Amino acid sequence: MKQNFIGVKCPLCKEGELVEKRARKGNTFYGCGNYPKCKFTSAAKPIAEKCPSCGHEYLVERMRKDGTVIACPNKECDYERAAEVAADAAAKSS
Repeated sequence: MKQNFIGVKCPLCKEGELVEKRARKGNTFYGCGNYPKCKFTSAAKPIAEKCPSCGHEYLVERMRKDGTVIACPNKECDYERAAEVAADAAAKSS
């Protein structure tokens, strides 16, 4: 099976790259390509961008009822912004 790498280095082992995976129930999650050596997983899609508020090494993309947001996974940090929807806006305007 071909692995779908998302272009983000693993924040836990710093060696592997994160891969999009499917759980038995069919939901998508993200894990380290070095599994089982590294056990990092995330339910939200990690993005290779430092948090501008607390400096956390990556942000995550979360789906909300009112749209997609980019947020910091650090529980003490409340950084959050609306995801860029340039492709959606371009499609609607044409």
